[in-house]
Amino acid sequence: MPTRRLLDLKVAQAAPRSLGQRGLRKLLSLPSLPGGTNILFGAFWVVIGLLLTAVTFLVLAAWQGGVVVAVGAIAIGALQFLWGLSQLALHGLKRTWRHIRLGNKEALRTSKDYDDSTDVGALTLAAEQGHASAQFRLGTMYIEGRRVVRDYSKALRWLNRAAEQGDIRAQHNLGMMYTEGKGVARDAGRAFEWFHRAAQQGDPRAQNNVGLHFLDGHGITGDDTMAANWFLRSAEQGHAVAQNNLGMMCKEGRTFGGDTKAVEWFRRSASRNYPLGLANLALMYRDGRGVAKDLGTAYVLLERAAARGFQEAAVAKEALEEEMSAEDLASARRRVPFT
Repeated sequence: MPTRRLLDLKVAQAAPRSLGQRGLRKLLSLPSLPGGTNILFGAFWVVIGLLLTAVTFLVLAAWQGGVVVAVGAIAIGALQFLWGLSQLALHGLKRTWRHIRLGNKEALRTSKDYDDSTDVGALTLAAEQGHASAQFRLGTMYIEGRRVVRDYSKALRWLNRAAEQGDIRAQHNLGMMYTEGKGVARDAGRAFEWFHRAAQQGDPRAQNNVGLHFLDGHGITGDDTMAANWFLRSAEQGHAVAQNNLGMMCKEGRTFGGDTKAVEWFRRSASRNYPLGLANLALMYRDGRGVAKDLGTAYVLLERAAARGFQEAAVAKEALEEEMSAEDLASARRRVPFT
């Protein structure tokens, strides 16, 4: 049975819950000035404009020689002034409501993360204001088509902005997009760059993918030592895929440890119910490599892998049944867990 490796391309997300409503229109703001300064700045020019209007009416009224006209002009100017202030007040109330919905403006700058309970409008506003976590979540939503129409170009834009700020989840997802050719041409070199940036910050999925690039020479020169080092860094964080991949390198003699070490890494991967880890450990028991030969244990492990959707494990299990005695097969089947 082939003992393939998997590129870990699962989209990073913090929680399974969906985000809130989509389609909220873009919220307006005055970009160059703080909120309070915006209002004062606007009020200043409203006052100046209204004063000039009033003076103009007064000059015209004086020229016409009509006191009633002058009073009317002042009244009109005053009404215009009050109307301008009401518009500013309404603008301020709208901005206040928006900030109440998001917490407040300072919270947007300092909050460490957004979860999937944040609605799309609030998330978009936070992303536009430069919050990396919001940019990552918005980009991931556009990849998955969750609560928004799937749009890889928008996903790429938001993930790029988050990744440039050092968000490791966004960096990993950008690597995925270049690997799969979603919204961009497939580019193993660019994928490696983003995986490597996330891996250097300690992301175990990215570390595993960097290891695969070194192992297979995708976008870079192949290097077994570097591959093993990156797999090890990921595996030590408990990443089941990397544990399986490191076991494969040991088994194939591409790094130190041989079969004994391979069994150790396969066992650690299998303990996390990773199908390939289960299947590869089963093959070691079947062949007696690095461990005493035990067809019953091999059968149980293959059954567990097959139950998790690994079709090749199901095929190997059927082949193994041909090698086992009826008594051993019955005993193995009794050991198979019901979960």
